[in-house]
Amino acid sequence: MGKLAAGSRTSRAYHTDSVDALGETYRAAPVNYVQIAPGRLGAEIHSVSTTLVEVREVSFETGVLLTIENPFPRFALGIGLRGQSQLFGSHLTNSNIAYADGHNGIIARVQGASSWCNISIDPELLEQVAATHHYVIPGGDASHGLPIEAQSALVSTISRVARSQHFVELTDAQFDDEIALTVLRVLNPSQNKGSTRLPQHYIIVQRIVEYIHTHFSERMVVTGLCQLAGVSERKLQYTFLEATGLTVRQYLMSYRLHRAHALLAGGKIAQVKDAAQACGIPHTGRFSQYFKSMFGDSPGQLLSQDNT
Repeated sequence: MGKLAAGSRTSRAYHTDSVDALGETYRAAPVNYVQIAPGRLGAEIHSVSTTLVEVREVSFETGVLLTIENPFPRFALGIGLRGQSQLFGSHLTNSNIAYADGHNGIIARVQGASSWCNISIDPELLEQVAATHHYVIPGGDASHGLPIEAQSALVSTISRVARSQHFVELTDAQFDDEIALTVLRVLNPSQNKGSTRLPQHYIIVQRIVEYIHTHFSERMVVTGLCQLAGVSERKLQYTFLEATGLTVRQYLMSYRLHRAHALLAGGKIAQVKDAAQACGIPHTGRFSQYFKSMFGDSPGQLLSQDNT
């Protein structure tokens, strides 16, 4: 191919217990992670990326929700490896994959003791390779099943790529083409016969998530969020719970706690009460209780550790 210049390929293998550090490692776009269950994050990541392609294998000890704001400038593919994971509510188990063209952002959920692979690829590169090899690129967000043998082969290939055990002899341009071809073969075995379009109501959830990320420090009520989304409270709560595994209030609290954790761990706040207020939780005692329940340590302990 060679029509698009790719940057130097990078490989990483690391462990982190910080959702902020995890989100910052993506090359293509900022990613927001929020823990959806108490405990140690325990994220193990293997990734390989160029400027056009990113391949990641990630496992978690506790449950997390991943969101990427709308629009995401990549075509994305999700593959479940172990445990339970979802992309736009489509379960990445039982030989199922899910994909998204990025126009609605991304919402993915991975339960504790689970792992998954995700691929993001520049759409122009994907279009060039598809045209050369006569493949079709499906639009929108959808999922479909694969035969067991094809699923196993795909998982093996992607896992080895993420761990820098496959395609290592290729130039960056050749690597990009091979990943694009791998994705296109998965999407085209039967022109996506049997594909399931993912629910459009996830657009509502994406809108609310983005609003929470921008306004988390402000007073927020579910009624106001319903007006923003143009749906009833019952519809919003049901849709949000289905997409994220949390109620709207639970997600808002989790996100606020993570923002407070980042302020305290980064030495940007001198007192616990300031972190609580900065993140929209004015009652310091309740903030400390919620914080310890989520992370194990109290906010005061984290602040002391950072100052030692």
